[in-house]
Amino acid sequence: MKETVEKIAELPSAVKDYLPFFKKYHLEYIYCTGVDYVNQSMNFYFAYFDESIEHAQNLLKDLGFDTPNEVRTPQTLAETPFANM
Repeated sequence: MKETVEKIAELPSAVKDYLPFFKKYHLEYIYCTGVDYVNQSMNFYFAYFDESIEHAQNLLKDLGFDTPNEVRTPQTLAETPFANM
């Protein structure tokens, strides 16, 4: 049975504030959760189904991050000077 993020009643309010963002980018299904009790933090790992570069760039922009001018693909990474060392 798959449960979506919004159905978890115990979510902290800080996470609930991002529910519209999760829904917009289809980050609704958590496949793993990491909990750090010492530092009182947690990580969610989402099942992400949209692999387009534009989708990922828009996600980063909405979070306030800069996106790279050049998109690095396996082909362009193979052309870097360090790839053939």
